[in-house]
Amino acid sequence: MMDPKQMTDEQLVDAWDKVEDGENLSDFEQAVIDEIERRNIDL
Repeated sequence: MMDPKQMTDEQLVDAWDKVEDGENLSDFEQAVIDEIERRNIDL
């Protein structure tokens, strides 16, 4: 699995779109949303 900090904006959004349970995030999913927020990417 890629490090979210090394993913493109498009890859991050795509990864977030695949999250099925937003209430119980995996460590990877949490890292993805943290990076999306850090970059101020609009979902």
